[in-house]
Amino acid sequence: MIPLPFQYHRASDLTEALDLMAGNVSPSGQDTVALAGGQSLVPMLRSRRLNPSVVVDIAGVGELDGITRDCGVLEIGALCNYGRLGAEREVIETVPMLASVVSAIGDPALRWSATLGGGLALGDPRSDLATVMLVVGADIGLASHKRPQVRWVPAQDFYLAGFKTAASPDELIVGATIPESTTGWSYKRFARRSHDWPVVSAAAVAAGGSCRVALCGMGSVPLRAWAVEEAMANGASPQEAAKLASEGTNPSSDHLATADFRRHIAEILVRRAISEAVYT
Repeated sequence: MIPLPFQYHRASDLTEALDLMAGNVSPSGQDTVALAGGQSLVPMLRSRRLNPSVVVDIAGVGELDGITRDCGVLEIGALCNYGRLGAEREVIETVPMLASVVSAIGDPALRWSATLGGGLALGDPRSDLATVMLVVGADIGLASHKRPQVRWVPAQDFYLAGFKTAASPDELIVGATIPESTTGWSYKRFARRSHDWPVVSAAAVAAGGSCRVALCGMGSVPLRAWAVEEAMANGASPQEAAKLASEGTNPSSDHLATADFRRHIAEILVRRAISEAVYT
């Protein structure tokens, strides 16, 4: 299938990109989309899950392509691709989980095309990237022609439902900030094949005497495993805490797995992830 017809505009800077996004927004909020690497957007266009009237190409907006590290906080521009995120010293030293996980997504051709902003904007509930951003406490930056400052949204509040984010139709993801996270961490995923979207995944980061845990594939958005975190904070063992992995989740049944199987796998992955994050 090929996309329906649309107008194409290439923005030369951020101001032009925001003006283009704002000038072509329809009441439905689906009329204008931004194109960066295209690894997420193009398949959506070809399948006609998205049918915009206008596509704004932001690949040439140099302001969105940068990585800086300051006072223990990593700031990443929306146009940074996965290949760079996996190779940059600042990312490896500051948020090693992010560098490791994006280095295993897809193949090299995809990783050197897919961008941070594109991966976040898709809002896919199966996203490895979204799960990592949630557990490391990232904030997502959104810019609009309506205001001079960037609006920062915690990853916890960014994903509203499957393929729906907190970004308004006229807003553009400009990047993300992530606090330094060099303590123990672990990311475990279960998929039919190594490069497939995960059926379930679990991410854990040691935080002082406790542990932050996030789950993917257990609802319409990536989720924090609050019950597991509380149990760990109260002194539970990984085996005891992992039994609470499904609490507050709503996994679905589909051609990949039943809801009960997802609950079973979640407990196993959470146990392994928190054991590795806390004790290694």
